[in-house]
Amino acid sequence: MIEKAYAFDPISPTGSVGTPGSLTDILNHIGTNALSIITLLAGILAVILLIWYGIQYITAGGSPDKAKAARTGIINSVIGIVIIVAAYFIIRVAMGIGNQLESSTTNTPIPTQVATATPTPPTRRPVGD
Repeated sequence: MIEKAYAFDPISPTGSVGTPGSLTDILNHIGTNALSIITLLAGILAVILLIWYGIQYITAGGSPDKAKAARTGIINSVIGIVIIVAAYFIIRVAMGIGNQLESSTTNTPIPTQVATATPTPPTRRPVGD
């Protein structure tokens, strides 16, 4: 008897989320990598600015104008770091919710029957056994 074989296109955009090679899986992977890279670069820049303004504050030499400008820069750098971290987690949560919704509403393709064997009639048993 020949087993049933099914055809399936794994690159089809109708594939379920997480199916290797599906369009949604590829876009999710690209989005996650882009988010990580952008967040990393923004965080590095914010920390560099924090260090820079810290050095400016230390080397103000008693000048109230320089100290005030450096203090404002430090506060802005800390606010920037908080915003970066908050935005990262908000986007990650939103992506997680989107993936859950996508996986619950995605229509998986109906397998197409490629080869079948000749159906065998059901065996009949005598009544009373």
